[in-house]
Amino acid sequence: MTDNLLQDLLRQRGDSGRFDPKEALPTRKAEAWKYTDLKRLDKFGWSVWLAEDSHGVTAIPDAALKIEGAINIVLVNGFLDRDLSALDHLPMGLSLEAGPASEAYGDGFTDRLSDALTQEELTLRVDAGKVIEAPIHIHHITWGADADAAIAHAARVTITLDKGAEATVVESHVTASGNGFTVPSLGVSLGENSRLGLYSALMEKAGSSQIGLADIGVSKGAVLDSFILSIGKGLARREVRLTMAGERGEAASAR
Repeated sequence: MTDNLLQDLLRQRGDSGRFDPKEALPTRKAEAWKYTDLKRLDKFGWSVWLAEDSHGVTAIPDAALKIEGAINIVLVNGFLDRDLSALDHLPMGLSLEAGPASEAYGDGFTDRLSDALTQEELTLRVDAGKVIEAPIHIHHITWGADADAAIAHAARVTITLDKGAEATVVESHVTASGNGFTVPSLGVSLGENSRLGLYSALMEKAGSSQIGLADIGVSKGAVLDSFILSIGKGLARREVRLTMAGERGEAASAR
């Protein structure tokens, strides 16, 4: 380990991404980061979770948010867990795939960190005109082998609603064991006259930190209702970019 945490993470990942060789984590001296203190990350020796690593999660943790009747989709340390997820009986019109991650949405620090650390992308799509009645619950779970483990990982989720589609998506973030440094990214595309309820619960424990981003596009006549609820004790930062791409679109967001 060195005194440059960012470069340590990039070396573990084996990918320097779009970072300069000596670039470091932003500090509060930068205007955009004046309210986010990343110095707390220096207390831990973070290990980047890689695709070949194996976790010990056998069930959704008791501390996780429970939603009766929801379609549970489970990501552990940034990767889809097919055994814990309800993939066998998805409703008609809803499809879900996991594959190699694409690039994120911009040139900011969080975009570039997401690109460097993300290994897998979860793609969720609702077909035109389809209404998914049950809420879709995406569980983001951080797991370490013991209480002192410090796991760094990134997850990428893209949600697409085609014309006239409707759905409710809940994403929750919880630490099952150890400590987590997570970089989740969320891409949302709402087709014409579609409707999405998008609700996030950040429930990670003290010692864990999250810096995430969301890039949302709302087409003509589409409606987005959204909120972010931070109820954990860890550091939580979420950057949200919203693009209204057509007339009569609506977007309500709260945190």
